[in-house]
Parts: sequence; structure tokens; C-alpha cells
Amino acid sequence: MRNFYIQYIVLVCLFVGMSINLNAQKSDFSKLSDIQEKEIYSIFSILDSVHKPGAAVAIISKGELVYKKGFGMANLEYQIPITPQTKFQIAAMSRHFTAFAILMLEEEGVINLTDDIKKFIPELIEYDKKITIEHLLSQSDGLCGYIPLKELGGWDTTVFNQKHAIQLLSKQKKLGFDPGSDFAYTDTSMLLLAEVIARASDMSFAKFMKERLFEPLKMNNTLIREDFGQIISDAAISYEVNENGGYKKSTMFLSTIGATNMFSTVEDLVKWELHLKKPVLVSQKVITRLHSFIKLKNGKEYNVPWGKLTYGQQYVHKERGINTAYLGGSMAGHASSIFKFDEQDFIVIVLSNTGETYTGYYGMQSAYSFLKDKFTEPITVDFTKIPTKKLTVKELNRYTGSYWDEKYGLSRKIEVKNDTLRYIRTNGYESSLIPLGNDNFQMKVTGDDKIYVSFEVKNTTDKKMTFTIGEADPFLMEYYVPSKYTDKEYNQFVGAYYCEMLDVVYHVDIEDNKLVFDNVRSGKTIFSHIKENTFSGNHEFLSNIQIIKDTSGRITGFFVKYETLHDLWFKKIVE
Repeated sequence: MRNFYIQYIVLVCLFVGMSINLNAQKSDFSKLSDIQEKEIYSIFSILDSVHKPGAAVAIISKGELVYKKGFGMANLEYQIPITPQTKFQIAAMSRHFTAFAILMLEEEGVINLTDDIKKFIPELIEYDKKITIEHLLSQSDGLCGYIPLKELGGWDTTVFNQKHAIQLLSKQKKLGFDPGSDFAYTDTSMLLLAEVIARASDMSFAKFMKERLFEPLKMNNTLIREDFGQIISDAAISYEVNENGGYKKSTMFLSTIGATNMFSTVEDLVKWELHLKKPVLVSQKVITRLHSFIKLKNGKEYNVPWGKLTYGQQYVHKERGINTAYLGGSMAGHASSIFKFDEQDFIVIVLSNTGETYTGYYGMQSAYSFLKDKFTEPITVDFTKIPTKKLTVKELNRYTGSYWDEKYGLSRKIEVKNDTLRYIRTNGYESSLIPLGNDNFQMKVTGDDKIYVSFEVKNTTDKKMTFTIGEADPFLMEYYVPSKYTDKEYNQFVGAYYCEMLDVVYHVDIEDNKLVFDNVRSGKTIFSHIKENTFSGNHEFLSNIQIIKDTSGRITGFFVKYETLHDLWFKKIVE
């Protein structure tokens, strides 16, 4: 997700100011005025083609469905159009339903949030500290993420299922932190909660969800896919853009559940959202808990650029000044999103198969169009109205240099260009920083996001940078001086490295003056040297490795320092 927020800003801005198509077709169902419908159509019209995959949209206003329509093709080969009844993989949005089922079972007395998860999944290792169901629900369990484990283990082209994930997790000998003391957002938590639901109810997770949630609400086109090969009728094919600008089918060999592999339609999701307003499956107490923020035992909330995370696995944040709740996910060409504005009693749902990892900007632009002047802040930041402080080039140079975030494996450069401080990412994308005074800057963006960069400078080598989006917790980055190795020095890293937990070997060599990690199943990862014994790879699961040496200076192995892998050890076995 390291570049996600910038991509989000850019994509939203592509649609700001889009003209109204006066020849818009009528929707499959609409209670909107002609002007409203034309405005909504203008947002999605770019997808309205027999030559493109597309999206389905539904809008709820004042507790009533007012619009639903499909745009583009569910199947390009046979030119089958998308309709409000088309099924889409909703990916991480599945987490919300898993969390709901857990809270429902708690209310029924079948489980307790304080239960040790080993009560239901005894094959997991017994740690010094107990992991409870609530730790899983609040993303504070300390377990590794099974997705980066899968990728490191080379499972990307092999079917990977629930059993495989639990087998990997059962080999984690040490927790990344004491449960309840920190956050690490993973898919592991929801996978294990799905397993708890299955074992506590004595039926498969798919059957439980169907009989206890979907059937009672007449969500007849919603299901859990537990088998990668399962045939799903009326489902949108997932696509991705090929090298020629056309489309090809996208595939992910993943049969895990709880955090993904739920299929649904915009029609069924409307039924779900209306049920949350007037629940029949659970009491209002459960709905209140579903919407409350997760917290650590010290009271700290999980607060990231998407917003604060709730027990229902949705994010709550300010969108142009008004409260917004967000659910979303993306997987293998499918992307899903639900934006909810409770105070305005407005919900927009968008499901797509375009190959983009995020298509929520369609829904948000629909909200901008529909709610119009309900927003208290403009659609773009007016930087001409922001008080600034003029700084000389010499003053700006105090902040320049390279900065490193060890937790997320992020490297950034700060440079002065044309009398302006510039924030530079590893992909070369640059943003201007506008001085506000007192070592604080605001990043110049084309959307409505307010992004701040602050510095703490003690001297030329002792300085820090914090990066903050909106009301989210800041990311702290430490200044470092990039170091370089000679070819001879690079040779010390060459060899084979073994990870016992994954039972996998990576071979390290030098290609074109770059350190390259190669595994026959995972492919190659190219590393950049950050500082002494620290490298950053071009794959997210290898974005930060720390080389370890013995007292004689000989390399003994390396730790993977990715956020959700918690110091995964690779031992050097061949020089």
C-alpha cells in the first residue's frame, strides 16, 4: 500500500469536473431526477462499452434504494454485460462479514471474545502470552501475515488454501509482540476467525454464512468460495491490462477464506446495508459494537490514512469535512468499495472487474455529485489561501537528505529544486512541499487530501521527518546517509539462505551491480542498498532486510523486517 494513497489522489482528480453526458441512458432502476441520473452516468460512462470490463453501482438514500446499474462487460469474450445481479469477488470486504458473524456467535453465547484461540485451533503453537478472539478481531495478535508468508514461500502459482495457511502459521515460534500491545493489520486474523466460526458452529464457514446470514436476508447471490475451482454462475471475469493496452484474464490461486473469497452483487449488498440500519439477525448492541473503534489495552486506536478501524473492519474518517465510513477490497482484477455517510443517510456501492486495485473514486465522485453542498470543505485544496513562510535555499537545505521507515521498508529523498523543497519517492514521483513555518510543510496535491511533512533537525546528520495524511497517526522516518558497496564488498553476500519456517531457500547473487535474491518459485527480487547492513527490495514482502554478522564480521544470515513478518530469519547455509 506504499503508493496507494498517491494513486488514490491522482485517480480521484481525473474525475473531478467531468462533464455531464446529456445522452445518458436510463438506468436499470432509478428514483433519481433526470439531472442526477445524467450526472451519475457521466461518472461511469467511461466504462460503458462492449470492449471494456466495468462496474456495477447501487445508491441508497434516506434508507431507500434509488439507483442501480451495470456498466461494461462481465465477460469480454462473449460480451456479457454487467448488471446489478452480476457477482463480484469482494476480497477484503469479506472481513466485515466475518467480524459480524463472530459478534453474532458471541451474543448467542457460543463463543467469548476472551476465549483463547487454541480452544478452537489447537494445532497452533502455545505462546507465553494467550491470543484471544478479541486480539484477532482488533488486529493485535502478533502473528505473521499469511499473505507475505505465502509469497515468500513461492505459492503464487499454486493453489493455496486454508489448511496450508494454518500449517504455515503453526510454525511461527515467536510472536512479533505481546497480544494486545500493538497493531499489525493482516489477513491472518480474519482467516483464523473464519476457522473459529467453522469449528464452534460445527459446520463449514461457507455453510454457516449461507444459513445464518445470507439466506435469512435473501442475499441469494452471495456466497463464500472455499474451493479455488468452484464454478460461480453469473460472475464477472477478473481482468488486468496487458502490455498492449488491452485486457487479459487475471487469476489468483487462493482458496483461503475469512479475509477474502466472498462473492456478492450490489443488489445483495444493498440488502445487507439496509439490514444494518434495522437489524433482524442480531441486537442493536451488536451493531453498536460493530461500529465501535478497536483499541489496544492502553487505549490506543488503529488510525491510518483510511481512517480509524472499527470492530466491523471498516474505516471511519473525514471526507471533505463530513464523517465517512469505508469498506473495500481488491483481488485479482476485482475491486470493491462501499462509502457510507451516516449523517446524510447516503450509501454508494461500487463493484468492478477492471483490473484496477482501487475503483472507489467512482463511488466517491458519485457522492460528491449527489450530496453536493453537504460537504463543508472544497473538492480540492486551494493552496493560494494557505499562509506560507518564505524560506531561502540555505534554509531549505537543512531538511534535505534521505529518510528511512524501517517498519514499512520505505525510503524517501528530500531535495531542493528551483527554490522549492521536493518530496521524492522511490518510483521517481515528486511532490512540492509548501513551507508553513516552524519546520512544517504541506504537500501540494491535486485532490482534497491534506498531507503534512514535518522535520526535527538537530544537526546535519541528526534529523527526523514525519509524514501525516489528514487525521491519521504520523509515519516517522529517520535520516540516513546512503552507503555504497564495491563489487568486492558485495561478494560477501553471495550464497544460499534458508528459512526453516517456510522450508525455502533463496540464492543471492550480483547482477548489474545489484544484489539479487532468487527463488525458483518466487522469482527475483532486486535490492537497493540503504545503509550499512540494510537493504530494500522491489517486492513488498522483501522491502526491508537486515544483514546479521558474527563478531568476526562474517555474515550469518538476515532478518526480513516487513511489518507483518516479525523478524523472519534466513540462515546463510552456503558461501
